[in-house]
Amino acid sequence: MVLRRLIAVLALVLAGAGGLRAEERFFSAVEDLPLMPGLAEKPGSAVVFDKPEGRIVEMTAEGGVDRAAARAFYDRVLPQLGWRKGADGTFRRESERLRLRFSRIGPSLVLRVTITPE
Repeated sequence: MVLRRLIAVLALVLAGAGGLRAEERFFSAVEDLPLMPGLAEKPGSAVVFDKPEGRIVEMTAEGGVDRAAARAFYDRVLPQLGWRKGADGTFRRESERLRLRFSRIGPSLVLRVTITPE
């Protein structure tokens, strides 16, 4: 599973698909979840639990970007990485669900990412 994700990310980076570029960064706890340009992962914010049912991951990033632009970025990039967007706004891949929550603290957009087993 991890190898397949890594191959997918490398193929996208090499092909330049959908705006993914080699200089883009990824969340530290999820090797194939890109950080939108303008967002930075909050140090120490990643929490990972491995359970028999699957992993639980929580991470936070923030930066001076627009909420609509951030939503559009992830709506465009995540399907290229195998995530399917559901009617409830969450993304699903294999047996995992990814939720993006956006909030604002002053001029900064805060992105909270949660991955849980289905």
